[in-house]
Amino acid sequence: MNHKSEREFQQHLHSLETEINSQSMPNSETEKKFDVDNSSFAGINNVANITRKITQWFKSLPRVSQIGVLVLSLVISVALIQAIFKLLAAAISLTVFLTLIYLGYKFFVSK
Repeated sequence: MNHKSEREFQQHLHSLETEINSQSMPNSETEKKFDVDNSSFAGINNVANITRKITQWFKSLPRVSQIGVLVLSLVISVALIQAIFKLLAAAISLTVFLTLIYLGYKFFVSK
């Protein structure tokens, strides 16, 4: 009788452990999801911190230096935009040129 009750006790204990483990699994998956969400916000927080530091640095400059930084950043921005437009124009020109070469090849070689 004692052996049978001990076996029932072990089976009951095992079923309880299984039930507890099955209930704890979704919680661990939820924690992993929260970790992923926190890691995605880490980049946003990093950008916010950098922006805050730059703003504090800019405000700590004298008025003349602030104007100089603004002018310099404007010049750099215009230069970057100009470079992007030149690259885009070169890509379009290359596309037109290659299309003309292909059409000329098809026209002269096909006949």
